[in-house]
Amino acid sequence: MSLKPIYQSTELDHIRDTLTDVVSSLGEANSNIKKLDAKFDKRFDEHDRRFDEHDRRFDEHDRRFDQHDRRFDEHDKRFDKIDKRFDKIEDTLSIIVNHLKR
Repeated sequence: MSLKPIYQSTELDHIRDTLTDVVSSLGEANSNIKKLDAKFDKRFDEHDRRFDEHDRRFDEHDRRFDQHDRRFDEHDKRFDKIDKRFDKIEDTLSIIVNHLKR
């Protein structure tokens, strides 16, 4: 027969084991949160990059639209000048025709 005392689990041992499990679970949860945070940062950076690219492209299209708008205005002015010249020619012809009718 052995003279060693038989170890019996106490309430304190149970509490210690429970707290050890809680701390372990919290550490694991913290690790998972850091991984998710890294994924979120990566996705956010990707979306930010894509947004910047779309913004750059939009600015380029806007610049080109402004160029076309200026060209349209220039053509419109030229058309107005031609239209005025045509009106003058028409008026002159009308005067000549009226003069010839007399």
